[in-house]
Amino acid sequence: MKTTSGTKAVRASLEAYASRGVFRGLSVKSDSEFVFTWLTERPMRFRFDTAKKTMRFRDLLPNVEANSHLYKDVKAFLDERKSDELPQHRRIDSKRAEVALTRRNGSVSLALKVKRSDYDYGVNKIVNLVHDLFVHLHQSHFEYLTENFNVSQE
Repeated sequence: MKTTSGTKAVRASLEAYASRGVFRGLSVKSDSEFVFTWLTERPMRFRFDTAKKTMRFRDLLPNVEANSHLYKDVKAFLDERKSDELPQHRRIDSKRAEVALTRRNGSVSLALKVKRSDYDYGVNKIVNLVHDLFVHLHQSHFEYLTENFNVSQE
């Protein structure tokens, strides 16, 4: 669904995830900021910038050093999501969106900028991307998750 109101479309998409029980405790801080619990017990902060058509999970991964193996691995993982070798439903289509990773004050944020106001696609892709990233972290960096997200070792 394409809509002239990006904020309305993003909010509706996030509320649909919450109504299906994917997100817990979805709260709307403003038209552009949402907080919910998902994947870990630590609340996630999701921001949407209407003017830039960018959605971002702010401070998604705390305590990540710039030159660490973890940071390099996360960057490589995101680069793989753009590959034509992935099935279409798993990859980020560069004609529809751009993904970016930023690190500031030791925390990593993940952003996705939609093209052609395709907000439903953007929300779907960034949510799937974060899910896939956490699955990858469970497989490759479990110690990081236990130290920073209090994930049980059982």
